[in-house]
Amino acid sequence: MTERLIPRSPAQRRPWSWMRQNLFNSWFNSLLTFVSLSLALWLAIAILSWTATVAQWEAVTANLRLYFAGRYPVELLWRVWASLGLIVTQTGLSWGILTPDVSLFNRGDLLIFGILALIFIGLTPTIGTTAAVILVAMLVLLLLGRSLGKNIAQNLPQLAKNRVFCLVNSLYPGAVVATGRRLFDPRKPR
Repeated sequence: MTERLIPRSPAQRRPWSWMRQNLFNSWFNSLLTFVSLSLALWLAIAILSWTATVAQWEAVTANLRLYFAGRYPVELLWRVWASLGLIVTQTGLSWGILTPDVSLFNRGDLLIFGILALIFIGLTPTIGTTAAVILVAMLVLLLLGRSLGKNIAQNLPQLAKNRVFCLVNSLYPGAVVATGRRLFDPRKPR
């Protein structure tokens, strides 16, 4: 009596069998895999060694505002924060509209948001309390935008199909606030 084996789908395939099929299926691919992994490991060790021993981070911490906002006038930095808030909120809206079937608070997303919040709070001595609070607020805006976008997608399913709308919706308002003017002014001759 012959048993029929049902082939596994790619999602059910074990990691070792995937590696054997895709990375070690010939002697050349095996050699290429080992050489690539060796180079990647050497590069990672070299970068970590440089960052821990040679790099002088005082220049970065002394010029942190310059790295974040460039030579933007200090009195207008509220525009940078406002545009970041708009972009984050609109990105959350687009995320919610484009993925209405995904659970709103799944473990992976909450873990990423928690890690980001801890990083922002950990950066408080370097970037200041105000900036750290604003960055954590941006994460909250992203989650609120995603929740609102998910509700919009459930009530207006035709909107979820329009990906161009979501892209323009997430980028244009922030660019307008950051520059302080309209990007596409019909009154200006080209």
